[in-house]
Amino acid sequence: MNIIIAGAGKVGYHLAKTLSILHDITIIDKNSKAILKITTL
Repeated sequence: MNIIIAGAGKVGYHLAKTLSILHDITIIDKNSKAILKITTL
C-alpha cells in the first residue's frame, strides 16, 4: 500500500518508522532536516 504522511515531526516520524516495514511511505514536510532524519531509517 502507498501511504502519504504530512509532517515529519514526532508523530510523523514514528508513523513512518512503523508503517515502512510493510508499506511504501511518502513524507511531506517543509523542514528538510526532518525529512533527512527519516530517510536514514
